[in-house]
Amino acid sequence: MDRTDHSLEFLDNIGIPAFVIDVERDGGLRYVMINAAHTQVTGLTNAVLAGKTPEELLPERVAETVTENYRRCIDSGECYTYEECLNLPETTLWWQTTLSPFFTNGRVSRLVGFAINVTERKETEFELSKSYHRIKRLNDEIDAVASTAAHDLRGPLRQISIVSEVLMQDFNDLGDGKLELLQTVSGMTSKALKQIDEVLSYQRQLGMGEVALSDCDLSRICADIVALLDPMGDKQIDFPKSVVMTDRPALQLVLRNLFDNALKHCRTKVALTLAPDSEPGWIKFIMSDDGCGFDPKDFPAGSAPGSNGCPPTGGFGLAAVRKITEARGGAVAVEEPVFGKGATISVTFRGERA
Repeated sequence: MDRTDHSLEFLDNIGIPAFVIDVERDGGLRYVMINAAHTQVTGLTNAVLAGKTPEELLPERVAETVTENYRRCIDSGECYTYEECLNLPETTLWWQTTLSPFFTNGRVSRLVGFAINVTERKETEFELSKSYHRIKRLNDEIDAVASTAAHDLRGPLRQISIVSEVLMQDFNDLGDGKLELLQTVSGMTSKALKQIDEVLSYQRQLGMGEVALSDCDLSRICADIVALLDPMGDKQIDFPKSVVMTDRPALQLVLRNLFDNALKHCRTKVALTLAPDSEPGWIKFIMSDDGCGFDPKDFPAGSAPGSNGCPPTGGFGLAAVRKITEARGGAVAVEEPVFGKGATISVTFRGERA
C-alpha cells in the first residue's frame, strides 16, 4: 500500500527523538530532518544533518551499523526494531529504534525512525551482568571450599570407622554397654560418610544443572538423621512414614538442619509432620519442638510466630533451610507452636506425595 502523505510537521510535537531518511532511487540514503526532541538529546541540528548521508554525518563504523539497519527495514518493507549504541559528537547513547517504511509507487521511498533512550537500562544490565559474574566466582569458591571440607571430613570419619571395627573384633563383652557404644559409633560414622557422599553427588548435579526428582522415604531419611543427632534416644521424636517425590539431596539437607535446630532447643519432644492441605505440586513440612521458642529480637520487623512471616534471622541451620528452600521456589514460615510453647517452622517444598 502506497503512502504518499509525508507531512513532517507533526514530528516536532512528539516528545521522543524522531528522524526521517529519504531512500533515493539508486538506493542512496539521505537524512531529511530530526525533530526537536532528537536535537535536545543528541545536540545535532537540522542545519548540520539535512541532506547528508550516514557516511557524511557519522563515524565510519557507526555509519556502517546504522546503514545495515536501514537496509533491513527497506528490504523487508516492514517495521524494524533494534538496539544500537551511537557514539555521537556530544555523547554516547543506547537507543531502541523503530523504523517505519513509507512507500511511493510500490517502493520504499522514506524511513521514519523513532528512538527511545535506553542508556540507563543498558547500563543497569551491564552492572547486573558484572554482579552476576562476581557472585558466580564467589559461589565457585564456596563450592570449592565446601567440597574440600567434605573430602577432608571423610578421612577422619573413615579412620573412626576402621578403629571401631578393629575394637569390636574379639571384643570381650562384659555387659557394661561398651560394645553397644562401639556399635553406635560405627553406625553413626557409616551414616555420616553416606551423607557426605550424597552431598558431594548433589553438588556435582548442581554444577551440571541436572537435579532429578525421586521417591523419598521420609521414614528412612528421618530415621538416619535422628540416629546421627540423637544416637542415645534421649528425646521423643516423631516423624511421618510417608513417601514423597522431590529433590532428595536438597530434602535431606533441609530435614537435617530442621532436626538439628529443633533438637538443640527442645526440652523433650520434637515432631515432624506432613501437612495434608499442601497445594498441588508442593509438599509442606511442619517441624515443632517444646523448647523455649524464638526470642522476639530474632524476628525481622513485622514477623512473629503465627504470622507466616520470615523465619528468624539468627542461626546457620535455619538460614541454610531458607536459602535451599527459596532457591527452589519454596517458602519457610513461622507458625503457632504446636505444643503450646516452643517453636514451629513450616517449610513448603516442591514435590508431591508418591
